Amino acid sequence: MVLRSKWLGDQWTIGDWPGMQKAVFTELPVWMPEALTAMAPPVDGVPLSEGPPQNLREYDPEWARSFVTGRATAACDHVTMLENVKVPVLFTHHVHRYDEKTGAAVGALSDLQARRVEEIVTAAGQAFTYRSFPDVPHMMHLYQPEQYARTVVEWVSALG
Repeated sequence: MVLRSKWLGDQWTIGDWPGMQKAVFTELPVWMPEALTAMAPPVDGVPLSEGPPQNLREYDPEWARSFVTGRATAACDHVTMLENVKVPVLFTHHVHRYDEKTGAAVGALSDLQARRVEEIVTAAGQAFTYRSFPDVPHMMHLYQPEQYARTVVEWVSALG
């Protein structure tokens, strides 16, 4: 998020794309470029070095900035939110792993955090279905649409 906020510029503009690409290797921890590639590989086979994919051409850097500054979650107590879930939950856990060499957790959340989410939701009396896709990119619907659709349809069908 820091790179997007810094290098893509103000809202609804594309700033210094080549600068951001270079910054990946100088401003992030050494393990992170590989992790980012796993979470968001080239779209439609087009390498990111050739320019931003469509989803970043319309990207709002203010969104990234809100995560960098903490504004995005400042008023969001996640535990309270999860304790008040009123519907069954399908939790798909995409790219996630623990890098033994660096001690870094790669992905949006760890297995431990996912289990904690399940504990809180089920304690609230809601059904919780967990599906692990550790090698599927963050945007499963974009990169593996058939698997995404199949996962959702199977879950909905099982609800009865």
